Amino acid sequence: MVKEDADTEITFLLSVVLWLFVGLGCWMFFSFYSAWQTGNVIEFTTRKTGLLNLFPMGFKVLVIGLALAFLIYLALAKTIRFIKLASRT
Repeated sequence: MVKEDADTEITFLLSVVLWLFVGLGCWMFFSFYSAWQTGNVIEFTTRKTGLLNLFPMGFKVLVIGLALAFLIYLALAKTIRFIKLASRT
C-alpha cells in the first residue's frame, strides 16, 4: 500500500470498524422497528438516554434511523477514500 497523503492502513482499519458499527446499527434499527410494529416499548435506563423514554416509539425509530444513515455516510466516505489512496501507485 502506498502512503502519500494519508496512512492507508489506518484508513482501511477505520473503514472496517465503521462498517462493523453499521452492522450493529442495522441490528439496533431492526430491533427498534420490530418493537414499534408489534407495539412493544424499549425503555432506556441510563440518565442521558432516559430522556428518549418520554418520546413515542416512532420517534426513537427515527432517531436510530438518522444515526444509522450518518454511520453509513461515514463508512462510505472512508471506504472511497481508502480505494482512492490504494489505487495510487
